[in-house]
Amino acid sequence: MNKKLAITISCVLLAAAFVLMFAVCALFPRTTESDHSILKEFPELTLESVLSGKFFSEFTAWFTDTVFGRDRCVDINASFRGYFGIMPEEQVFINDGAATGSNGDLIMGDEFEDDWVPEDDEDEEYEDETTPVTTVPSTTPPSTSSGETTVTPPETTVPVTTPPETTMVEITQAPVGEEISDGILIMGTRAMEIYYGSKKNAADYATILNSFAQKVGSGVKVYSMVIPKSCGFYLADSKTSYAKYASRTTRDLTAHKEALSGVTYIPVYEALLPHKDEEIYFRTDHHWTGLGAYYAAEEFARIAGVDFMPLSSYTKNVRPGYVGTMYKYTNHSPTLLNNPEDFVTYVPGTPYTVTKYNTKLKSGKARDSIFYSVPDNKRSSWYSTYLGNDSYSFIIKSGTCQNGRKLLIVKDSYGNALSPYFMNSFEEIYIVDGRYFEIGLVSLVQSKGITDVLFAECTFSAVGAYRNNVKALIS
Repeated sequence: MNKKLAITISCVLLAAAFVLMFAVCALFPRTTESDHSILKEFPELTLESVLSGKFFSEFTAWFTDTVFGRDRCVDINASFRGYFGIMPEEQVFINDGAATGSNGDLIMGDEFEDDWVPEDDEDEEYEDETTPVTTVPSTTPPSTSSGETTVTPPETTVPVTTPPETTMVEITQAPVGEEISDGILIMGTRAMEIYYGSKKNAADYATILNSFAQKVGSGVKVYSMVIPKSCGFYLADSKTSYAKYASRTTRDLTAHKEALSGVTYIPVYEALLPHKDEEIYFRTDHHWTGLGAYYAAEEFARIAGVDFMPLSSYTKNVRPGYVGTMYKYTNHSPTLLNNPEDFVTYVPGTPYTVTKYNTKLKSGKARDSIFYSVPDNKRSSWYSTYLGNDSYSFIIKSGTCQNGRKLLIVKDSYGNALSPYFMNSFEEIYIVDGRYFEIGLVSLVQSKGITDVLFAECTFSAVGAYRNNVKALIS
């Protein structure tokens, strides 16, 4: 074969490869959303970006990141990695972009942002006047695609009075995302964030809550529920060098409790400790479970002196195959992928009405339920079953409770899982996120006649940037 013919054949084969590649792209649509992460965007085409080579490098990243069946390819790759030898009992993962506190003690990493948005909530332009609906649990739950049962309360229309518009102070502040630890440890099949903590910041957060209690006055009961991360329980008994991080949880909780004045401390750690062998924290996600939230809610109700329904009165909904947020933050760990868990929710039997609002408590929209339906292909976002998205605010009205008590929950995402449990405890429940809410909390309490305020957030939030947002909301 002469040289000219060889070159001709090579050019033909190269051209055929390009044609085949573009044909595949045309026949199989590119991935536009991912369950694991936010996808690369198609780069902007400019003369400068072309000449510098930036366009081509970003195009390559986009092309690779949005290949057809991307998430499935990632899962297959992770599964294969699981066969590359015996996995060690302990695996440590370090996130990029960690931030160290000024005292060198608190170390935080990436901010977790759930990119799943409920379809019915993409448009936030709702009518201000709405008629919420009362929900009751279904007696014949339909089947899910996995064969397990799902409980979705049917609609029963019952008119209620929409809260009157009142003057409230609006706050302008930059929201903070959810902070993820710099270090993540997998022990067995459980992924845990390593809590470094800050005794000083825990006490500082108590001072912020003390200030709020003084401003709302003695007629309003204020509570602090700082929720431990899972490492506070599951590292304590480990025979490893990481056991010391468990004691930092109790150290900071004690510092926070001792610095409180005029605020009632909710001992969540002590309430959860007897149940640590139960599924109170996810193994594949950085949150606690609905069961863990139930035990904490039970302890709060006991201290607040309100009625509380036993767990047996709730309908248990089991959704198998959950692989949560830790799968992403451990570089798609095959250990987590190959050991999924159940996502369990407890649906209250008490009738209630719920209205969703924006971060200024405006643009109200009635909902059928506090639970959202997250699709199967958004597996890592199933925790959004609780309240859908952190940037929303909610007002829940009990269909049975008439004790004159109104509860405000100021929370991070951990507080979302508390939402089903107070329908028999308070007449009204206001739920707002301390990172996104734009109304002054003191004016909200005064204008709505709120009697009880519960600050419910995880330890990372209490010692991290979250506490500065709360400080701005009560200034």
